[in-house]
Amino acid sequence: QITQSTSQLKDTNSIIVSFAANADIQGTGSAIVISGLTGTNTTNAGGTTRLNPVAADEKSMTVESIAKLGVDVSEYFQIDDEIMRTISISGDTITMDRAQARTSGTTHFESATAVRRNMTTLYNGLSATGTSARVWSVSAAGIAQMSFASIEDEIVLIQKISFNAATCTSGCSLDAGHICSCAESTLDALTFTRGVAGTVAVAHANQVPVTKINMGTIFGLPLTKTQTIFDIQYFVGIMSGVN
Repeated sequence: QITQSTSQLKDTNSIIVSFAANADIQGTGSAIVISGLTGTNTTNAGGTTRLNPVAADEKSMTVESIAKLGVDVSEYFQIDDEIMRTISISGDTITMDRAQARTSGTTHFESATAVRRNMTTLYNGLSATGTSARVWSVSAAGIAQMSFASIEDEIVLIQKISFNAATCTSGCSLDAGHICSCAESTLDALTFTRGVAGTVAVAHANQVPVTKINMGTIFGLPLTKTQTIFDIQYFVGIMSGVN
């Protein structure tokens, strides 16, 4: 049996589901999924109740609480399988770039969960031999100098960070170093060591995620199976994971 708390348009509506079973319900992670809900006439109230979806091409939406979501401008969040990047925030209304990190824009229904993602994305990709790249926001991923980050399956060691790095925009032309300096940029630049921690340097496409990794590496001689004291290098990379 399904009942609702209100039939008024734009009101917050709680759907109450009651069910009975003739056997014990067991199992971890069990769930009841209600799908395919569409607008229905509520003749007893003389009105219509409906879900208000975020269409695949919409660029703004309102969330229950921007404080609970915890995102700021240029940061990322995910709804269902789609990742979005915030452009501006007004109250609890977000204007965003859709289909980020090589995900696809799709329709999301009311009450879908929005979750902040600690990540950024590559701007114009990265070749297999490149040692620097532009990203949309270092702060969004929490990346620090001399810490580690993952680009797909590859791990890199961040050597240098340049905030608001000069980048070619409309109306600029390339200089000898192939980096424009005639317009301010909101992109950040990373310089890094490629293919660390046993990973392999490969080419990465535009918009792939870049995520901080809380790790360090053993310094000095190999660690024996009985050794309990050892040196770690790049300790800044694991500071946020230490209690």
